Order: sequence, then C-alpha cells, then structure tokens
Amino acid sequence: MLNAGQKSSFERDGVIKVEGAFAGEWLDLAIEGIEQNRATPGPFFRDQTRPGDPARYVFDYWSWTGIPALTRFVHQSPAKTLAGELLGADKVTLLMDNWFMNEAGATNAAPWHQDEPYFDYSGKMLNVLISLDPGTEDEALRFAVGSHRWGKVFKATDFKLKTPFDGQADSGLADIPDVDAEAELVSFSTQPGDCLIFDLRMLHRGPNHGRPASSLRRRLSLRFGLPDTVFEPRGAWTREISAHLMSLGQEPGVPVDTPLTPILNVR
Repeated sequence: MLNAGQKSSFERDGVIKVEGAFAGEWLDLAIEGIEQNRATPGPFFRDQTRPGDPARYVFDYWSWTGIPALTRFVHQSPAKTLAGELLGADKVTLLMDNWFMNEAGATNAAPWHQDEPYFDYSGKMLNVLISLDPGTEDEALRFAVGSHRWGKVFKATDFKLKTPFDGQADSGLADIPDVDAEAELVSFSTQPGDCLIFDLRMLHRGPNHGRPASSLRRRLSLRFGLPDTVFEPRGAWTREISAHLMSLGQEPGVPVDTPLTPILNVR
C-alpha cells in the first residue's frame, strides 16, 4: 500500500499522510463503532472537557473487543497492513484502539506529548490515526519533524490540566522542551478516509487550544508494535492500564500478548 518514498519519509520525519486508505465500509464501521461506544462508554472513557468549555473533547480506548464494528475493523481493515509495511513485519501486535472526538466549538486539545510514555510498552511502535471528518491544515494536529529521532522519551502530561502526571520525577523521562520555538513543525489537511501514521516517539499536539473548533472531528487510532514489543510497567501514572493488562495474564518483562492486544497477520 505504500511506496518507497513514503517509507523513507516515515523513517526520516516520523510521520506521513496516506490519502484515501480507508474508504466506504471502513469509514462506516469506524463511525458505527464510535457511536456505539459513545452510547455505552467503557471503563477507560475519558472526558477532557474543562469547566466552562463550550463543547466536549472526549475519548475512549480498549473498546474493540465488545463492539462488533470495531472488531471487524481491527481484523480486516488496511490498518494492520499499513503498520506491517512501515514496521517491516509480517505480523504486528495491536497495542491499543483509541478514538477521539472534538465537538464543534471545543477549545481543549492535547498538549505537546509523545504517545509512548502513556503506555507500558517498549519497542518499535507506531500509530495509524484515521480521519473520519474533514479537517483543514489550520485545525490539524501539529508534529515536531524528526522528534522520534531525538533519543528522548518525555514526561506524560495530563490533557485536561496541561501539567505532568505525578510520580515521574525519578522516572528518567525528560521535560518537554519549548517545541513551538525549537522544532520544525508540520501539519496536514485531511479528508475522511485519510490517515496519519506516526512513530510513538513523535512529539505532537492537538489543534485549537483556546480557539473553538469549527466543526466536528472524530479520529480512530490503532497503535501497533512488532511482536517483540515488551510490556514494562512505567509507574503510578500508568498503573490502571498496567493492572488491566496483567489481569488478562500479561507478565512484565515479556512480549505483549493478550486477548485485548493480539498478534495479527498483516495479510
């Protein structure tokens, strides 16, 4: 599904856009799954709407096993193939499904962060983020070009409070720099069915930040790693997800493999 130029750009920059990778039934399934999840939120549903915000910013994750539309998406959509091509593997591990919704008028969004420090995983990993609604470049995610190659993992930040989670002082994680001032930034306009694929060490942030979103934006994220991705609990700020995986039989210090995080054949 990807050409040599796209693969080279991903290695160099840490992020690429793939146009029209998810058409027709895949968009319908993703939206159906999200709407069902919204109607019956799971234990990991998060409302990041701040007091006084005019519209909601919400997400949920690890929902796919209980929602048939998302189950089919995980197992049959092109997402795992795209991940396998960029990871150079015939098999990939699904690490997490995660959807996001910013209602029209929402003013809160994710601060600068990497995905990696929010999870208990170690290895080569990426995120396939599928756009389900149109989005202009002006209101798109921002990425710090090449930040996946900086050799650092940065502290995880609370999306609502915009401060680092407690318990990270002795974690060895770095403080997030002034990304806007120090890095080359890139963003992408998207249409429904386009996807952004980025390394889990890419620094990125959400749009808006005080400026109301002009329209509804829904995205479905599937994070993948190689089958040798190791489960390593990070600390207090990931304790809830650590405990959940261990309740499913996952042991620390060994590759990730549970019914919730299966190893998938790419083709």
